Amino acid sequence: INTTDADGVHMLSADGTSSFYNYGAISTEVDALAQEGAAIGALYDAYAGNGGSIVATDADDSGYGVTALYAYSVLGSASVVNQEGGSIAGYGYDGQGVGIYATGYAGASVSNYGDVMGSSVNGQALGIVAYSVFGPADIYNVGNVSAYSENSHAIAADAISVFYDATVDNAGSINATSYGYAGGAVAASIFGNAYVT
Repeated sequence: INTTDADGVHMLSADGTSSFYNYGAISTEVDALAQEGAAIGALYDAYAGNGGSIVATDADDSGYGVTALYAYSVLGSASVVNQEGGSIAGYGYDGQGVGIYATGYAGASVSNYGDVMGSSVNGQALGIVAYSVFGPADIYNVGNVSAYSENSHAIAADAISVFYDATVDNAGSINATSYGYAGGAVAASIFGNAYVT
């Protein structure tokens, strides 16, 4: 799947759950707001699994943020699994470059067994982000996660929960490089506990 100025894949269940499985190649050139390599959303639980390749790039240095895989749930949990051999990368220019962004009202989890990259020249670079308000935020990595920003900040693995625990569990490789602030594994919670192991 190859697209310009459009999502590579867009799924939304307005009254149920959604599940996405990719074993091919998805390539998207972003030229507007809210365009992703794959955007998987649901009112309740949303699941995205990848064993292939998902790549999103800034089409013309336009400054829009770039996210390769975005999974979101309005009232449930968002879960992402990047399998061994799977590759996910978001390349921004003036906007942020994000590999995986998972957000769910009741929980967010990302398990990575492959390769995930977030990169930007002048914007923020984020490899994997898991964010939840009323649930845990978990990142489990046994693969490779990296974030690189030439002129801004970079965080490779970022788990954030407001009311519950946030955890980054790493048995693989995590790398963050930037001109500004660089964080390899970051876990943050306002009212819960934060763990990096």
